Amino acid sequence: MTTMQPAMFRSVPSVNDQAALRRHQDAVLSHFQRIFAMVDAALRDSVPQAKNIFGLFNGRPDRGVHATNTRYLVREFLVRGGVPAEDELDDGAVCFDVEHIPNCGLCLHVDAAEIRILKTGAAGIPKANSGARSRFYCSNQLDLEFGDSEMVRAVSESDLKLIALWDVDAGFQFTGLQIACPIGEFGDGSVDCAWIAAWKDERSSNQAVSNTRAQMEEDAVANDLDGITAVEPE
Repeated sequence: MTTMQPAMFRSVPSVNDQAALRRHQDAVLSHFQRIFAMVDAALRDSVPQAKNIFGLFNGRPDRGVHATNTRYLVREFLVRGGVPAEDELDDGAVCFDVEHIPNCGLCLHVDAAEIRILKTGAAGIPKANSGARSRFYCSNQLDLEFGDSEMVRAVSESDLKLIALWDVDAGFQFTGLQIACPIGEFGDGSVDCAWIAAWKDERSSNQAVSNTRAQMEEDAVANDLDGITAVEPE
């Protein structure tokens, strides 16, 4: 697995250097493999469940409601899979913080990176619906300084911003996960990215599903046992 230091995560190469961008992409996908596998697994498990909920009411699936239900189920999957919500390690290092964000999204903080899980919009990555979302999209931009007639890139002190983008087809079937590294917004509000890559490590995702379901079953059994009260013999 490729190891990257926090400063390297924060430093997004110039869009004019395609070789450097590919190295950055490969290293990010490798370093965060477990996280992306968990997110992909959560979506694979949650998207069909979110659709099945409509059957309880004999109603037609609604895309907005489905996305909201999926967000809830994904959050629960991640927490039960060992991703504690708003928790920090004793040494002060953040493990995984999960918090709600607008537009059916979730947010993970890990290893000098902030990863937002977003549902695809009509134009791909959803346009910013708040100042905070806009700042998130633009935070990976390179700060340029000029000295001795040479352009020098100043590495931002903020975490690397990444997007885990998901979508469904017309039948509400999960169509896959994409990882994007945003670098700003165009004039119409659409999002510009240094790179976008499809997540294709299905083996890791399937293992994450199996492990989390096993943990859920163990928790369910433990809860049932906790509810059993011993009866004293007469």
